[in-house]
Amino acid sequence: MRKFLLPTHLLFAFIAVACLCLSVSDLSYFNLIIYVPLMIILLLDVILTLYDLVTRRQHVLENNLYNGLHIGFYFYITLVYIRLFFDYGMLYINGNLAMRFVFVDYQLIFFLIGAIALVIYHICSEFNESIPTTKKRKRNHKANKIK
Repeated sequence: MRKFLLPTHLLFAFIAVACLCLSVSDLSYFNLIIYVPLMIILLLDVILTLYDLVTRRQHVLENNLYNGLHIGFYFYITLVYIRLFFDYGMLYINGNLAMRFVFVDYQLIFFLIGAIALVIYHICSEFNESIPTTKKRKRNHKANKIK
């Protein structure tokens, strides 16, 4: 199961970021104060993930919680866009594009909060493995005393 989490994470990340990037032509419907930082933070998250892939940081890439949070977050973005484009009531009864994008505009603040939390968790998981815990320090200190 673990080896399928990272590809699923990358697939949903691609779909969600593509949905947000493709809606850039409709910026007049979005609150730019939220949309622009959201896109910057999502691109930062994608760059950090690609950095982990290139440097082969297995302790980050094989972390179930890390991949699960990303899959859930990107799946949420994908579901919002699925509802935007395929909801029967939004698509056929009220075909006004402004009304359809107002629905996504309300979700942008939740996307931004989630993206900030994911990037903070990603950065903390990067440093978590590089900083030895107190138990490791005690073991290393005892081993150095014996030598």
